Amino acid sequence: GFLENRLIQKGEDPQAFWDIIDNEYKFWSAVKVPEDNEEIKDQVAGLKVAGLHKVAEHIGAWSLYDVSEMMAVIDEMLSVEGGERTKFFKKLFLSESIRALSTSSFLDASNYLQGKLQELTSGFEDSELDSLFQMQNDNARMMDFLISGDVVGARSVFHKMSERWDKVEASSASLLAYSCFNIAHFSLILGESGEIGKAIDVARRLESRFPDDKTIKGRRIGCQTELLQSKFIDNKIKPGELRSEIEKLVLELNQLPFCGNEDDEAIGMSWGALQTLKLNIASEKEVRGIIHSADEILTINPRISEVISTKITAVHALHNEYLHTKVTHSEVKELFEHVKGNPESESVRAAFFEMLEDSVDAGNMEEYLTTDIIREAFQDAKYNPINDSGIAEIDLQQALMDDILNKQEPHVRLKRKVGRNDPCPCGSGRKFKNCCLGKGIYE
Repeated sequence: GFLENRLIQKGEDPQAFWDIIDNEYKFWSAVKVPEDNEEIKDQVAGLKVAGLHKVAEHIGAWSLYDVSEMMAVIDEMLSVEGGERTKFFKKLFLSESIRALSTSSFLDASNYLQGKLQELTSGFEDSELDSLFQMQNDNARMMDFLISGDVVGARSVFHKMSERWDKVEASSASLLAYSCFNIAHFSLILGESGEIGKAIDVARRLESRFPDDKTIKGRRIGCQTELLQSKFIDNKIKPGELRSEIEKLVLELNQLPFCGNEDDEAIGMSWGALQTLKLNIASEKEVRGIIHSADEILTINPRISEVISTKITAVHALHNEYLHTKVTHSEVKELFEHVKGNPESESVRAAFFEMLEDSVDAGNMEEYLTTDIIREAFQDAKYNPINDSGIAEIDLQQALMDDILNKQEPHVRLKRKVGRNDPCPCGSGRKFKNCCLGKGIYE
């Protein structure tokens, strides 16, 4: 099986972890790729490439000054023979390694792998896998610019990506739609909302090509929500008009039912953004309606963090704005069940512990700091490049630890609600904790 992504805990022997990495390397190195069936050969070769890449990642995590052992494993990964799928994985993993090495100042190793990547991409074939790789790589570059606050650089990459809207296959189109949402969201955060209109236009074009793709439509609605948010912040839309526009988008979202699968992610992000925006102008009846709708969704898919955090925020708003009472103990307990089921989500933790301060349980914070929640919060505080842990006390403690250890200059985070279990900003479709977390790519 693949190696675990987790920190070494107090009392654990680091050598034991190194032995696990070594055993994993021996396993994948010994895997024999069959030659008699091309399809099976490509499947097994692709798995071997993925396994060796994972080993190289873990070796790299231990490499302070010398990445030669990591590079040796990558070279072995590149020597695996397979078909188009194997080639796609090689290019994808090479791209990830190049970015990790360059941001960690291993420039010679990064340049070496860049040459290997160019060899793989020479004679570029316009296949669906190659198109997907190119889209993933461009989206990752765009996100690098956005994370660093460079909207001009991000805009340049996004415009290049959007020029291919009429040529991409379904999988690449879904990723491009996600890029539309990303640039719309970060442009709003960075005060460059002029790019949101372009994102909506590209998402609409993709929707016209793939009208049955729920994720594309969900991302387009998400882009439109960002535009409404921008207008609301700039006082360019009246409450009545805002409510009307929100309801139009809600009606569209209602045509995309939650099914308990991965498609729910795109729909849930847009639902959460819409309802959170609506809370700014909602009546008591509407706030209760948001809570009720969240409960219905969570019975279908209990792990949509945006829906959970929106529900918690709505309960908090109901008591603050209308009931003028503390959130009750029973409500806190009920909401905490969602947090326990999703300890990885920073947005859920942030909403819950902010609500807890205005509850009858405000003095019992320790009761809600379970081992899982503390562990996940510290990992976000230390590794999440986009925002903090969601718990003020843990953010303060981690900041003090960083100051004592003097590891690096303070890092300025963009306040976007993304946690370890949320979609990775690189657009791979994987969870952040299973993709770019701790690689030095965004840190």
